[in-house]
Amino acid sequence: MIPWEILFRFIISLAIGAFIGIERELDVKGVFFGVRTFMLVTFFGTLSALIGATFDKNFFLIGFITLSVIVLATFVIVHRRQDMPAGVTTEFAVILAYLTGFLLYFEKTAGLGVVFGIVIALLLSEKFFVKKFLKKFNKDDYLQSLKFVIVAFVILPFLPNTSYGWYGFFNPYHVWLMVVFVSGISFVAFLLSKFFSAKKGIFASGVLGGFISSTAVTISLSSVGKNLRVKCPVVFAIIIASSTMFLRMLVELYVLNKELFFALLTPLLVMGVGGVLIGYFFFRKSEKKEVAHDVPLSSPFALKPALHFGLFFALILLLSKAALSWWGDQGIFIAAIISGFADVDAITLSVSRLAGDTLSMQYASLAILIGGAVNTLVKAGFAWYFGGRDLGMRVLALLSTVLLLGFVTVALLL
Repeated sequence: MIPWEILFRFIISLAIGAFIGIERELDVKGVFFGVRTFMLVTFFGTLSALIGATFDKNFFLIGFITLSVIVLATFVIVHRRQDMPAGVTTEFAVILAYLTGFLLYFEKTAGLGVVFGIVIALLLSEKFFVKKFLKKFNKDDYLQSLKFVIVAFVILPFLPNTSYGWYGFFNPYHVWLMVVFVSGISFVAFLLSKFFSAKKGIFASGVLGGFISSTAVTISLSSVGKNLRVKCPVVFAIIIASSTMFLRMLVELYVLNKELFFALLTPLLVMGVGGVLIGYFFFRKSEKKEVAHDVPLSSPFALKPALHFGLFFALILLLSKAALSWWGDQGIFIAAIISGFADVDAITLSVSRLAGDTLSMQYASLAILIGGAVNTLVKAGFAWYFGGRDLGMRVLALLSTVLLLGFVTVALLL
């Protein structure tokens, strides 16, 4: 019998090899390693895994050494021919293609092999895109990026993920994670502005950040926008992030408590979609007045507002847990108000688990709406504090309109 599962993996291996090889032939004229070669390389990697798993484990190493010798010999030939490119990108891609083919054989790593193959092809095809990015990237940008890497990937993993203090309010890992996220928003906006325009970078960071923490987006982008002459892209990104928050709440409710999800579907959907439309019309109107000005982004790393928010977040967690402990069910409204000063996720997640069990659906729905409303107004305050009066006034006016839509919807449903 033909082992169809194994045969399918070899077919995928050939497809990944062709995918990478096509990119090489389209990008480099007269390249030694083209479509057929890359297909054979990934096939060879998968075959080495099969032989190694069936007969001799050392066959993979033998195949790897053999391929490396062939690649080295080809590289020497390329160097001797003046009309051929002498870089090592293609040769190194051949080695990676062999390893990708090896991963495709095993069930546990097959999916990873497919992802690696796509990433290899993507990196090879984006040569000019990367060069364009590096032309706009200077030494100071690199040092700022290095600071963010240290904060996110050196400090964070070593912090204890354990609760301390009264009511277990202080978790060093969770608090620092918020610091990383707030500083990361401005960092991502900066990087995106290198690839696209600064406006598009700000927009994209607002949309993406809104799915995680619109409060963090507001603080980070307000700090960026404080020194910008053009305010409308920052205001628009904050409104989009704030509106996305309501849609994110619906996703959380659907996963945790479908009954509560349907109870709040209409008001949250109206505020989410309505906020996006309000932000869009504001931007279109304001852009005509500010289109002549540039939107320069300087420092990609803003740690000070991130630290402020991290400490504030820890304090809010303490007050919320204390309110629930002291006042019980009625304390859920106090907790919603307090939680709204930091973010809505904590109150949304906790209430979703209590609703229909120890907490009535009516109380649960009201608590979530209160938390969302408070958080929306607080974001306007943050925009004012971190971004200045002009920015804060615009954000306040637009977010108040979004809340008004929500209140009208709730009133009509009662």
